[in-house]
Amino acid sequence: MQVYHGLISIIQECLVCALLLLCIPVSGLCAPDAPFMAVKSTAVAPVIDGELNDPAWIGAAAFRDFYLYSGEKPAGEQTRVYMTYNKSNLYIAFVCYDSRIADLKTAASIFAGDEVEVFIDPGRTCDYTHIAVDSSGKTYLAWQMGNRPSNLVVATKIFADRWQVEMAVPWKDIKWPAPGGAVSEWGVNFCRSNPRTKESSCWSPTITGFHNPLRFGIVTGMKVDAKQFYLAQQPAAKVASGALAVSTDKTFYCVEKELAANIRVNFEGSLGGKKILLSIKDNQGRKLTESPIASVLLTNRKNINISTLPPGDYTLAASLMEDSKVIGEAAQWFRKTKPMARPANNVEIKDGILYLNGKPHLPIVLYFGSGDWNRSCEISIKDVEDAANKGFNTLLPGWEFLKDDLLGEREKIWKPANDGSVNRIKNCSMTLMDVLNAAQKNNLQVIPYFGYMWRTEKLDDESRIKMGADIIEKYRNHPAVLCWHSNDETDGWVTLNQKTYKLYKEIDPYRPVFLNLIFAAAANKNAADILSTDPYPIGKTSILAVASHTDTLRRVTDGNPKQTCWLVHQMFFSPREGWPRCPTPKEERCMTFLSLNHGAKGLAYFGYSVEGTRKAGQRLTEELWQYMAELNSQTKEMSLPYLVGKDVEGFTSSNKDLDIAAKKYDGHTYVIVCNTSEKSINAEISVAGIKLPEKIEVLFERRFVDAKEASIADSFTGYDVHIYKL
Repeated sequence: MQVYHGLISIIQECLVCALLLLCIPVSGLCAPDAPFMAVKSTAVAPVIDGELNDPAWIGAAAFRDFYLYSGEKPAGEQTRVYMTYNKSNLYIAFVCYDSRIADLKTAASIFAGDEVEVFIDPGRTCDYTHIAVDSSGKTYLAWQMGNRPSNLVVATKIFADRWQVEMAVPWKDIKWPAPGGAVSEWGVNFCRSNPRTKESSCWSPTITGFHNPLRFGIVTGMKVDAKQFYLAQQPAAKVASGALAVSTDKTFYCVEKELAANIRVNFEGSLGGKKILLSIKDNQGRKLTESPIASVLLTNRKNINISTLPPGDYTLAASLMEDSKVIGEAAQWFRKTKPMARPANNVEIKDGILYLNGKPHLPIVLYFGSGDWNRSCEISIKDVEDAANKGFNTLLPGWEFLKDDLLGEREKIWKPANDGSVNRIKNCSMTLMDVLNAAQKNNLQVIPYFGYMWRTEKLDDESRIKMGADIIEKYRNHPAVLCWHSNDETDGWVTLNQKTYKLYKEIDPYRPVFLNLIFAAAANKNAADILSTDPYPIGKTSILAVASHTDTLRRVTDGNPKQTCWLVHQMFFSPREGWPRCPTPKEERCMTFLSLNHGAKGLAYFGYSVEGTRKAGQRLTEELWQYMAELNSQTKEMSLPYLVGKDVEGFTSSNKDLDIAAKKYDGHTYVIVCNTSEKSINAEISVAGIKLPEKIEVLFERRFVDAKEASIADSFTGYDVHIYKL
């Protein structure tokens, strides 16, 4: 529960307009853990003018005591938030105290100046709505990184000691979860950025940045017709501008005996005496089959035998007939593909773990080429060998290796944004087939990525889908392919991600599909077999971002045994893009074991840089690259305890900077302790229910530590990871 001062309790009983004139001290407060608030409705909606002098705010829930998002201490410039609601809107008001109001900053980007943010997660599903407003009143609304048009009503006002935001958020603009009962608990957070003080503060400290849904506060008491708004947000069935719309249940067919055709009729007047003729035509326009629908409804479905069709491209054509006259037409392209041979390597996901040829497998993935944006043309087979020697078992080559697949006539299809994109492909010294063959020789797996094939939100361009299918079919029988990388950081393009996933599964039914995002794992949980995010914290935020991202991924994927989660780790720096330095070897090791401690079942590293780039002091340090051989060796040795070992409870520490996991595997208990701070500490790891031996081996360090009967005492330098084997 959040801590409240007696003075605050008294003020809560007063008019809000009087409350806003008071300055409430914050010294001595302790950062709350999962703060809780009950919210009541209002009978009279407030006028949105920035004044906050309406009766609606008197009984509104008051959210106080903002802390730095790290949770370390109260914010120097405090914030108050008030919330109430009615049947149409959620009402939120911010009061942002500022001792130097004249220095208030606005910028072209909302997030570059003084601004406030709201995170709303009905049902605490980790799939949330994000709202931002700056001091000038500019607004942003997104569903997990997907910017959206909105009907927000916002007003701001600046006073001598504060600036205020008043907003009405229509319920229809908030992302709602699928109905499954009443939404009794909401994940909610209120955040503020103050560029003058360089403070980022929250009602509920998120530890690793604002986008951490597992650390949002909890709100109850709001009685809203969630089902009504959820249903209203579902996309309406598409109807052609003419009389018909036709669709097929799949785009690519192989061994299926039937095609399911869906036909919607958009016709004013009686359907009596009308009929629909369905025909399949080849790519020359010749009619091969014809099937009538005599009793026409507004929505029609018919199964059509396609078992005798040879591989090729076809069109399903629908004609709405009145007597012998055609009064409406529609068509849908589809493809009959050749049966795919079962891959030489069997890849499947069971109980949240990827299995390769029947054995639990921890992918250690190197983004190959994409991490070296300026010098990927220099990449060669020696770099593939170097990756294998450093202990990586999988390569993820970028789209720049696709000179055989994207250049020439196909440039008209994927429409490069600029000449730089074409030149990167044209100048790359290896093709994707070169990478696949070199990987196979070095016992590496490959995750092909064809980013430019799909990067259009509609994904209804027939020529683009055909091109993508041609490329996948070209490489799908290569034995080095582990899985497919569908899209990258397409958080707000949920429909695109789902369509892409479906296409891959239709063309290759045997291998998983991998999707990497920034935050929005929950929104995209039905768009991949393997989900990951890429926190990249070094030089920006706490290393604990790795843990919080993994926690969210586990929360999203744990309910599906056929789904797993990986984490993409920072192995680069780029001051121009906001990452001032490369991780040190100790930081990289800490991030790796933090993600494993929290449940990652695959590790990926962005990204590789050729020797010339490293020696030039760009993107990846030579020190870190050379260290990866040792780190990858350690993670391989620990892979089975992490993948199939049983969790062991009872290992704790009073030091909050220590992240602890314990796994029992093959008669041993492994205790993995990560120091998540840069400080050196002496700490004890307490044990409940397990008697410790006097001497405990510390793996990879050639030493033993003395143990008491119920604790392990050890020293940790900054970002140390100690692994104890009992």
